[in-house]
Amino acid sequence: MQDIISLITNLGFPIFVSVYLMAELSTKMGKLDSSIQKLSGEIALLKEVLRGAVETNNQK
Repeated sequence: MQDIISLITNLGFPIFVSVYLMAELSTKMGKLDSSIQKLSGEIALLKEVLRGAVETNNQK
């Protein structure tokens, strides 16, 4: 019985911490993915605006 308690004590905490950190990392990765997609859209929009500005400047 003491061996089982010792095993749970020694393994339970590291397993709990690992699962917790994986859950947190998953949440952070989701937010990062969303931010990258948003940034990509903003860069595409800026690219179009700059392309239009260059074309307007070249026509003068």
